[in-house]
Amino acid sequence: MRYLFKQIGQLLEPIFQMTRLAWQVQPTAFVGVVLLDSLQGLAPLATAWLTKHLFDLFAQGLQQDSNGSLVFYITLVLVAQVLITIFSYMLGVTDSYLRAELGRKLALYVQSSIYKKVNSFIGLKYFEDPQFYDIIALASRGAENGPVHTLRNFSDCLRGIVVLASFISILLWFNPLLALVVIVATLPQLYTQIQIGRQRFKLAVANTFPQRQMSYYGSLLSNEHYVKEVRLFGLADWLLSGFLGIATAYQQSQRQQELREIKWQLPIELLAKLVAGGAFIFIALQVLAGQLSLGDVTLYMSAVSSVQANLAGIIFALAGLNENVLFYRQYMRLMALPSDIPFPESARPLPPLGQGIELRNVSFRYADSRPWVLRHFNLFIPAGHCVALVGLNGAGKTTLVKLLTRLYDVTEGEILWDGIDIRCFEPEALRQQMGVIFQDFARYNLSVRENIGVGGVAHLDDEGRIMRAGRQAGLADVIQKLPRGYDTILSRWLVEEADAGAELSGGQWQKVALARLFMRNATFYILDEPTAALDAQAEHEVFEQFVTLTAGRTSLLISHRFSTVSMADVVAVIEKGQVIEYGSHQALLAAGGSYARLYMLQAARYSQNENTLATAEVRHSP
Repeated sequence: MRYLFKQIGQLLEPIFQMTRLAWQVQPTAFVGVVLLDSLQGLAPLATAWLTKHLFDLFAQGLQQDSNGSLVFYITLVLVAQVLITIFSYMLGVTDSYLRAELGRKLALYVQSSIYKKVNSFIGLKYFEDPQFYDIIALASRGAENGPVHTLRNFSDCLRGIVVLASFISILLWFNPLLALVVIVATLPQLYTQIQIGRQRFKLAVANTFPQRQMSYYGSLLSNEHYVKEVRLFGLADWLLSGFLGIATAYQQSQRQQELREIKWQLPIELLAKLVAGGAFIFIALQVLAGQLSLGDVTLYMSAVSSVQANLAGIIFALAGLNENVLFYRQYMRLMALPSDIPFPESARPLPPLGQGIELRNVSFRYADSRPWVLRHFNLFIPAGHCVALVGLNGAGKTTLVKLLTRLYDVTEGEILWDGIDIRCFEPEALRQQMGVIFQDFARYNLSVRENIGVGGVAHLDDEGRIMRAGRQAGLADVIQKLPRGYDTILSRWLVEEADAGAELSGGQWQKVALARLFMRNATFYILDEPTAALDAQAEHEVFEQFVTLTAGRTSLLISHRFSTVSMADVVAVIEKGQVIEYGSHQALLAAGGSYARLYMLQAARYSQNENTLATAEVRHSP
C-alpha cells in the first residue's frame, strides 16, 4: 500500500506541471473542459435517481389503480430523463470540441518548444551522439500524443471522481462494508495498470533504435537518392529482407508485451466480476427480505456497477497519466540539456579582422575515449590573405573548420581573432562574419531562389542579390533552362505539379552552394572542397569569381586540386594533426618536401591522363 501511494505521489508533480502548461496555452478551453467534465459527472447520478423514482412509480401503479397524478409524475420523470440525455449530449459535444482545441494548442506548443530547444544547440556535440536522437524521438512522441492523452486522461479522471463520489455516498448510506469491498477490490487494478504503463514505456525506449532502423530502410527502398544504386545493384530484396527482420523483431516485442498484459489483467478482471456478482446477490437477498423497493434495487445495482466502472476508469486514467508522465520526463530531460557550446558571461564585441586568425597550440578530440584529431596545432591565417590547407584524408582539415566556426570548442589551446579568444564572442556574431561551404553541403527541396537565399536569410526578398549570387557562381545558364527559373523547386517529389520541380547534377548543386556563399558579405570565407564535383573549366570560372569576391578579404581554402591551391597566398600542409610545411606555392615547391611530392604526383597523373586521351583521339581519328 505504501508503494502504491508513493507511485501516486510521484505522478502529482509532473501532472501539475502539465496541467499548468494546459492552462498557460489555452486557459479558456482548459476551464471549459474542467467545468463540462464536472457537469457530465453529475449526469449519471441524476439519471440513476430518476430511474429509481420511475421504477417506484411503476411499482405503485401495479399495486393500485393508475390515476392522473401518477401518470403526470411518470411523464414528468420521463421528460426529465430526456432533457438530461439531451443536455448530456450537448455537454459531450462541446467538451469534445474544447478538448480537441486544447489538444491542438498543446501539441503545437510542445512540439515547437522541442524544435526551439534543438535549435538552441549551436554546436554539433549532441547531434553526433546517437542517444540524443533517442531522447528527441521519445520527447517528440510525448509532445505529439502526450498532451492530448494527458488532457483526456485528466478529464476522464475528473469526471470519474465526480461520479464516484456521488455513487459511493449512496453505497455508504446503504451498506458501508459493501462500499469498502467494492473499492478495495479495484486497488490491485491500479497497481497492475501502473506496472503495465512502465512496461510500455520501457518497450518504447527499447524500440526507439529499431524504429529509426526501419525508417532508414524505408527511405533506402523508396527515396529517389538511392533508387539508382538499389536498381543497379539489385539491392531491393536484400534491403526488404533487412527491413522485415527488424520489423518482425519489433512486432514480436509488442506481441510479448500484449500477452504479458493479458496475463496480468485476467485475474484482476475476474476478481472485479466476482465482487460485482456478490454485490448483486446481496442486494437481491435484501429485496427478498422486503427491505428494498424495486426502485432501490435499480439505484443500488447502478451504484455498484458505476462505482466499479468509474473506479476502473479512474485507474486506467491514472495509469495513462503515469505513462504520459514517463514520456513527459523525456521531454523535460531534453529541455534541461545544457548548451553544448558555452556562452560567454559578458560577450565582447567582434572587431573587424585587422591582423588575422591564429590557432595557438590547439588540440582536439571528439571524446575522451577517442584519439586526438589535432595535437599542439599551430596556424596563422593573415587578414586579407587566402590560406590553403593541403593534406591526406583524415589529417584533420574538416575538423579544423568545425573549430574555427565554433561547431566544437577546442579541447586544449585557443583560437584567436586579432589576439582575442573566439570563445569571448557570441557564436552567432562570429558566424555572421563567416561564409562557409562544407563538402557535404545541404540540398534543400526548396526553390532555386530559396536554395541560394538561405546563404543570407536576411536578404531572401532581395531578388537582385540572389540573381547576382547565381551569376557569380556560374548558375545563370542553368537557371534559365529550368521550367520556372528561380521559382523551380529543386526536387521531383516535394512538388504539387510535375513541371514545377527539377533535379540538378552534382556539379550544378555545388554551384548552388557557392552561390549561397556569395550571398554573404562576410569577413572570413571558408571553402571545404568547394569544387570537388566540377570539371576543370567550371572550376576555373568559379575561382575567377571567387578571387574577385575575396579580394582583400581573409579566406581559408581546403582542396585536393593543386591548380586551386596554387592560387592561395599561403599553403599549409597538414599531416597527423600538425602543420609540417607553411609557405607560398612556389616556396614549397622549391623546398622539395611533402607538398612538392604531392604536387608532382598529381601533375604526373594529369599528364598521364592527357596522354591517354590524346592517344585515344589519334586512334579514333579518320
